[in-house]
Amino acid sequence: AAVCLREAWVHCKSGGQFSRGALLPSLKEAKDLGCCLQEHTAPPSFGVYMALVLAHRDEFAHGEMGDEHKEWHKIRGETFAATRRCRVVAAQMALIRWLVDRFTM
Repeated sequence: AAVCLREAWVHCKSGGQFSRGALLPSLKEAKDLGCCLQEHTAPPSFGVYMALVLAHRDEFAHGEMGDEHKEWHKIRGETFAATRRCRVVAAQMALIRWLVDRFTM
């Protein structure tokens, strides 16, 4: 998680984008994650965490608007069909830790 948090800080400091289009490759990468308890799986990147949280929000909360996100919508459904729920929870926890660390510095 510490590597992920450093990666997030570098991403933000360098003007990184968290738009659906910018996170689409990370969402595609999330489809290949196994269970978080599998020892041979590496921790996901910050982009994968961010994509999972945004996709979860879209799927179960507000949803995206407009037609420019058709590929995101398609990949999102495929990702949630293939992704273990533990990965979504882990992504939420990593982003919460990142925010807490960032605002308590």
